[in-house]
Amino acid sequence: LCVSGSASCTLLPGDPVGYTRGTCHGTLWSRATSLALRGVRHRSDKFSLLGHLYQAFMDFGKYRESLEFANRQLGISEELDSAPMRAEAYLNLARAHQTLGGLDRALSYARHALYNDCGGGSTAGWVHHTVASVSLELGAFSKAMDSFQKALAVAQAQNDNTLLLQEALRLSTVVGDQGSFARAVRIAGDVYRRKCDFNKALRTFRSRRHRCFVNQILILFDQIKAAKKRVCKDSKCNKMLKNPSNHY
Repeated sequence: LCVSGSASCTLLPGDPVGYTRGTCHGTLWSRATSLALRGVRHRSDKFSLLGHLYQAFMDFGKYRESLEFANRQLGISEELDSAPMRAEAYLNLARAHQTLGGLDRALSYARHALYNDCGGGSTAGWVHHTVASVSLELGAFSKAMDSFQKALAVAQAQNDNTLLLQEALRLSTVVGDQGSFARAVRIAGDVYRRKCDFNKALRTFRSRRHRCFVNQILILFDQIKAAKKRVCKDSKCNKMLKNPSNHY
């Protein structure tokens, strides 16, 4: 229960203490975060706590406040001269600016993240994912596809199913929008297969084979029509050669 003067309100499950809801004051939440950060001595621990606070504020729509935590992360990464920390901080800055609509700045921060060693985890994959998402919003489809594929490769190497499924679905959507429907269906089928939803995977692959079969029939019909036209043209020429007077 959160009390403010004589009024009170109940926090919903998942709400951080002091989160602004009803008569609750956000100042309590900011004080709590300040106290929490003040109680952490080691820089690496403070960096991790800032990352959790960044994500919490992002989840609650406090994007500008999230930027403050990401900037503080960047400062710690510079003090410790840690490339993986710097990459994570730049990634958080990129995500926040993308959400706020600053696509150019988001792309710049994401590229800065790629310039640093992201370590052995999935950070590089999420950086590529951010580059792809921003590029897609900017209309750079080829760059988006390239970055989605790189993120997918990282997800497969790290066995990160969350990143893997997300990248595969996004890549499938982009490929489909570009007209490569057979490839899009194949990617979607692989996603269902990895999720062990074999019935959907089987239906998806069958639909792909059906579409390919229909396409082959259409191509065959076009070839038959072209052949008939050539035959008609050749027969007409033969008639003209046999009875030239009938055509003049």
